Amino acid sequence: MHTSKPHDVICGFVDHVNKVLEESKITNKKMPRAITVAEVEELNVILNLLEPMASLRDELQGDGVTSSLVIICIINAMPSKSTVAFLY
Repeated sequence: MHTSKPHDVICGFVDHVNKVLEESKITNKKMPRAITVAEVEELNVILNLLEPMASLRDELQGDGVTSSLVIICIINAMPSKSTVAFLY
């Protein structure tokens, strides 16, 4: 089972994209610029906001889930958003 941390996955993906962009600029000067550190930080903020919802979705998938259980789980997931550092 693959257990990479989401932040590590984003950094690895960004490193790969930036490498491809830099290599492509050798033959095509109109390639987009590389992904910046600030943009990676923004991706991590978004990830930190969405991760509790993904965990909640995984927990609630299946038979027999009622709306009352969904509401309680959403309310319990929301405090984690207060720990996310906003860049704006």
